[in-house]
Amino acid sequence: TIDITKREETEITDYSREIDDTNWINLNNETTNKNYQNLNAYFMNREITEKNEYTGIFEDKNLIVIMLESVNEIFINPEYYPTFYKMYTEGWSFENAYSPRNSCSTGNNEMSGMVSLFSIYRTCTTNNYKNNEYFQSIFNLFNRAGYATTSYHNYTEKYYYRSKIHKNMGSGAYYGVSDLGIAYDNAYEEWPSDVLLMEKAMERIDTNNPFMAWITTVTSHQPYYTSSEMGDKHLSLFEGTGYSTSLKRYMSKLKELDLSLERLLQLLEERGVLEDTVIVMFGDHYPYGLSTSDINDALDYNVNEKNNVDKTPFVIYNSEMTGEHFEQYTSYMNIVPTVANLFNLDYDSRYYTGEDLFSNDYNSLTVFADSSWKNEYAFYDASNSSITYYTDKVYSKDEIL
Repeated sequence: TIDITKREETEITDYSREIDDTNWINLNNETTNKNYQNLNAYFMNREITEKNEYTGIFEDKNLIVIMLESVNEIFINPEYYPTFYKMYTEGWSFENAYSPRNSCSTGNNEMSGMVSLFSIYRTCTTNNYKNNEYFQSIFNLFNRAGYATTSYHNYTEKYYYRSKIHKNMGSGAYYGVSDLGIAYDNAYEEWPSDVLLMEKAMERIDTNNPFMAWITTVTSHQPYYTSSEMGDKHLSLFEGTGYSTSLKRYMSKLKELDLSLERLLQLLEERGVLEDTVIVMFGDHYPYGLSTSDINDALDYNVNEKNNVDKTPFVIYNSEMTGEHFEQYTSYMNIVPTVANLFNLDYDSRYYTGEDLFSNDYNSLTVFADSSWKNEYAFYDASNSSITYYTDKVYSKDEIL
């Protein structure tokens, strides 16, 4: 059973993380570009995050990262979505996780989840920089550790150039909807089943060797205001709820997503690798195809306040772990450094904008696309330069900005 309280303290006696900057320094000395020199100096002078009691807790296990399309906390429901609820409650869940929405929010947030860098505000960063290579990406960290890396999505290149982007991220092989042999409809209302996505992905993952896979789902994509196969498939489950038809269609699509997670766990167990596989799940953004009044009908807090609309689930799950609930404020920005530490990968924390969630120096904070931010003490609204405090703690102007 994975339980850090039972780990022997002798496993890690030195928490320091030493990195040799000799080659970096030499490279910086050779360049005459002032911008490069300034950037190199900035990154080299950042503090290196030390190891901690969570370092290597998943060492040598497999990893599957699942980006859940349009998922918010409506998905945390034992009656309608038992598999996700099981993973949420029996895994490590984060109460104050957010997925700030920017332009091209699915593609940009996928990119940020892979490289722990902010996308550019109001810019489709992932497409604009599709030719960039990212040696520090989550794929390349696992590549260098000897894992076979792959990535999967059950739709076309209509919106994002994933076949190029994922390759440049370091994914050993990217499989889109046609590669997976999944039938799809060009109509915007129709999206393929995530159950098929999990089945087709597992056909291609070599579970006899260490693997890391990234899966981006699509079934719960908008629109919800019109009839569709997945939007109508599980509608009967929500009769008598009093919810709007649009909300019920969204929840019907979430049901298919929950069934896909159930199928994934079944397939991992059939392959004999469930216990040796860690699953990380996060929502790319809230279901903005719904009105906020519809979303509020299904939640016990007001999404119109303090950027609560961007609140999404974040889960780290393994079938052998002890469930735990964390209160740190976080976002998809922290996935790469957190995973790198949990798997004890060879990484340099200075390359990432995000942080290791389990670091003793972690700065509990969520930064939103417009530079607003939120933590356990306050909410700063950049749109009107106002700050709302929850406690007696007060920030200086420099700290706020």
